[in-house]
Amino acid sequence: MNTFHNKRRQNTIKNIEDAFFTYLKGRELSQIKVSDICKKANINRSTFYANYIDIYDLADKILNRLEQEVMQLLEQDSAWNLSDKDFLRLFEHMQNNQTLYHFYFKLGYDHRSDLKLFNLCMQDHPFDTTYLDYHIAFFKSGFNAMVKMWLDRGCKESPQQMNELLLREYSGRIITSKN
Repeated sequence: MNTFHNKRRQNTIKNIEDAFFTYLKGRELSQIKVSDICKKANINRSTFYANYIDIYDLADKILNRLEQEVMQLLEQDSAWNLSDKDFLRLFEHMQNNQTLYHFYFKLGYDHRSDLKLFNLCMQDHPFDTTYLDYHIAFFKSGFNAMVKMWLDRGCKESPQQMNELLLREYSGRIITSKN
């Protein structure tokens, strides 16, 4: 039986995703064809369609899995208050899953307004809430730019170094207005 946790099915999914990522490196999402993925993954089209509606469904399912993994990482840290380890797990996850994060940024998912990561990070924020939406936008853009650069450079710096860099850049810059 081809159940979700079946090892054979998991291998098939991995082969499909690997083929997808291979094509995504040199093409836009709209240029990737199911037939190309099937050929590269050595599967029948029916196997692909047993798991996905189309290429966009494949991309969405990969994104959803990535977001679930990140949320599980964040749930391990009960208080997001910019301590010395806050983003370390996230940087480690990024380093271990570089292909997924390249995909995430290439398809523009970093601009999704419903990304839960930053909202969770700011849940117990020490900031004046008057301009919190501006602060979140500023932080999100800076953090994403930093991560993109790190990924593009092959994650040469360790997750610990990236965490320290983020904290150094971010600490001491909290200004609250007393209006």
